Amino acid sequence: MSFAAPWALLFAFAAVPVVVLYILKVRPRRVAVPTLLFWGQVFDDTRPRSVWRRLRHWVSLLLQIYFLALLVFALARPQQIFDARHIVLIIDNGASMSGRRAGETRLDEAKRRAIAAIDGLRFFDSMTIMTAADPPRVVCPMTGRQRTLRDAVAAIDPTTAPARIEQSIAVARRIVEAEDSASIMLIGDQPADGVTVIPITGDTNNVAITRFAVRRSLIDPVGYTILAEARNFGSAPIDCRVELALDGNIIDVFALSLTPDETWSHVMDYTAAQGG
Repeated sequence: MSFAAPWALLFAFAAVPVVVLYILKVRPRRVAVPTLLFWGQVFDDTRPRSVWRRLRHWVSLLLQIYFLALLVFALARPQQIFDARHIVLIIDNGASMSGRRAGETRLDEAKRRAIAAIDGLRFFDSMTIMTAADPPRVVCPMTGRQRTLRDAVAAIDPTTAPARIEQSIAVARRIVEAEDSASIMLIGDQPADGVTVIPITGDTNNVAITRFAVRRSLIDPVGYTILAEARNFGSAPIDCRVELALDGNIIDVFALSLTPDETWSHVMDYTAAQGG
């Protein structure tokens, strides 16, 4: 245990006068009596009192010493009672975490596990919340306030960007490089080395358009070029199709058969006098 003001522990010596004053012999006052019938009572009052008799109400003395110890302890300002942990929690909110299973996404499950990790923090622990989708960012700086951490987790939204796990871990290591008891946790569906991984696994259907861009042709005044990319983030092959529409009218359809983690990319040229 360390103290911000260890010199304040010297006030503990104040317990000495407290004990001395408590057991100090009280001189009985002189009492004049008109008859010998009261001499017995006066003699009993003037009989020397032992130390143990003075302490017959020892609970009162212990309470005085206890409150003095609390005051001294507060003045010394203890810094820690046990080794505080500093945790960087990385939550994968990339495109692959939008896959649904049993009515919820992988990101929803990741958030539940993040809340459980926050509930497991001890009094002096602190945590930083990060997201891994490109680009990695800190959504909640280092804090031990659990309500703030829960609010930060609840505010994390899914994205269509890929997860940058290695870059996120590199940022996390820079955050805790000066901390003694530091650890990095990753909640997601991708493996990682050198950190504690809480995996989100299971079969999900998740195919998404990861890139889509349109530009006018530099040669043809009524032409334009489309770049489209799709990826199967699921764990099983999938058959699907991509439809291109201009002002609600379908201009092209592509049938896709994607294996797990397969990416389809295509560049297409079209003509249209109007925008859309």
